[in-house]
Amino acid sequence: MNYYELTNKIKGTFTVDWLTPSQERIFIAIKDKYCSQSIINIYGDPGTGKTFLAWMIEKELGGIYIKNISQLSACSLIVLDDFSHKRNCIRELIQEAIFCDVKKIIFFTEKKAEDDITKLNLNLTESDKTKFKNNLWQHLSFNFVTEKQEYNLNSLIKYNI
Repeated sequence: MNYYELTNKIKGTFTVDWLTPSQERIFIAIKDKYCSQSIINIYGDPGTGKTFLAWMIEKELGGIYIKNISQLSACSLIVLDDFSHKRNCIRELIQEAIFCDVKKIIFFTEKKAEDDITKLNLNLTESDKTKFKNNLWQHLSFNFVTEKQEYNLNSLIKYNI
């Protein structure tokens, strides 16, 4: 099995109980504390689980997952993955959202957004890595054999495929 096959299996199988502790903290905050916010930035280093969290938000909150601002369409929630943190890009996104009648945007970046909006930082902890490994073993029978130092969730997979 290669990286993309495994990613597709994850996307087809996951449920909310797959969230790592850090992802769960942000997911709960979005549902409870920040549910009234029209735009939220979730940022974090590569491999912290941002894309997985974006899929979960799409699935559980009824959003539409996109990777490009040109894919905006009228809906109540857009989940925009791998977007720019730059202020001018965010302002353009907000204008496009208004034009397309999008009610709420949750967008994911590597760096903190350069704008005055709600920002949530997704950090990766050792307990997150453990939960991720357990999920793949329990649900997909994926065995981790390499004992290399893993820096993020992507390297956990890539070193073991």
